[in-house]
Amino acid sequence: MKNAQLILTFILCSFISTAQLYTNQSELLLGRQGHSVAVLDQWVPSYEESNFVVSGGFDGSLVTTACEWNGQFYDMNFPRIDHTSNAYNNTKVLIAGGYDGVGTNYSSTEIFDTETEEFTATAAQTSFTLTNTPMGKVAVFRNGVRLPKASIAVSGTTITYTASSNSNQVMAAGDRITIDYIY
Repeated sequence: MKNAQLILTFILCSFISTAQLYTNQSELLLGRQGHSVAVLDQWVPSYEESNFVVSGGFDGSLVTTACEWNGQFYDMNFPRIDHTSNAYNNTKVLIAGGYDGVGTNYSSTEIFDTETEEFTATAAQTSFTLTNTPMGKVAVFRNGVRLPKASIAVSGTTITYTASSNSNQVMAAGDRITIDYIY
């Protein structure tokens, strides 16, 4: 238990805005503040055997959407600071509320599924923010189906989805969104 307490203290004193899964034997790759922690496997005998998901936060210069899972980055739907996160079913993390750092208070939620390594969309979502600026092509998938190129616009780290360019198919709450790109 002493080891787990030291790790939680380290998390609270650090400074960046990625999210990652780690055990009490791991170290955060980047510092952060204003983040949240969700404990997976919360019914195990001790924290030494638990996994944690750390999400959101601020790195001293900006709030990002980065989510780190097993050494790879995935993007949350929105950059978040001062939000909450709660694990359920030992595989999913509900991320709710927060602030984007420039004036928007969120009432939205999103779910990160550790088994599929994907975030779900919110109802009628049209904008997604990437962690890094893509170099070249970007492919966006909704529930495993690639969206038409004409329905996707990329500007810097922002992807905008236009439903009218895809037979008016609006994003539904719970849609699995996967974005593939090289940076």
